[in-house]
Amino acid sequence: MAHGDMVNRLFRECEEDRFCFMDNDIFAIAPFQNRLEAELSQCDVFSSAYTIGTDPDQAGSGYMGLHLSTPGGLPLAVTHLCVYPRKKLAALMEETGVGFEHYAPNQSMPEVAKQPDFPEDLSSVHKMDTGVLMNMLAGMRGWRFRFTDLPELVHIGSIAGYAKRQNKWSKKIRNRVKTSWKKESYVLTDKNMDRELEKRLARRRKKHGVIDPAEEARERVYVETKIMRNRIATYFSFLFRALLDDETMPVIDIAPGELESRVSRASGVLIDLVRRHRMTLPAE
Repeated sequence: MAHGDMVNRLFRECEEDRFCFMDNDIFAIAPFQNRLEAELSQCDVFSSAYTIGTDPDQAGSGYMGLHLSTPGGLPLAVTHLCVYPRKKLAALMEETGVGFEHYAPNQSMPEVAKQPDFPEDLSSVHKMDTGVLMNMLAGMRGWRFRFTDLPELVHIGSIAGYAKRQNKWSKKIRNRVKTSWKKESYVLTDKNMDRELEKRLARRRKKHGVIDPAEEARERVYVETKIMRNRIATYFSFLFRALLDDETMPVIDIAPGELESRVSRASGVLIDLVRRHRMTLPAE
């Protein structure tokens, strides 16, 4: 099931004053509830939890999950951790017929976004991420959006996608790779980024055809971030295997800087958490 469709399903089951969803690889490393409540008092829609591999200065604008605004300036929520007022959101969804589902503007754009007075031209956008169109409609109605990256939360990012890719392998290949894991350490590196970036962009051009230059520039930032996010997800998957299954610890080999600092800091915190709480688990 697509992410947006799953969120719609969860929303229909919610009976609380607020509706919240979050990715399953966000870890609370300290109490954060009081700070979250303070943030909620200042907005209608709150979002948080950039992934470790996301550079906030590169978030920019666009129609994918890491952006805080559209190219036309409408506010968005980062779809990693979001909190909405349930009754107000239900009224908006009923009025517009739009929920958290994804949209491909050249295929499935609803009537509400085709009106002459709609503020942005979406014809060259090949995909709109979870809740993006709904958030645009909320912003057009004056909803207050707020993003704060809560330091008490660590968001690895793409762990589920990594696990899904592993499940596609044959049992023979998985067993072969599992054997190699015990012999060699996985190395998290920022090398060869350009070559992988161009390969992925070429595949996107082949799939979607000619893309508007401004849209391609946004795509470049998004794809580059995604490449690093996937590598980080792989690194932390190996880290958890090392901690829980006594396999070889992975290695960080990226240039010193903010990213290296975030990965190292998160690694240290998660290693400490797993080791402390593993001691409290009952023996099998």
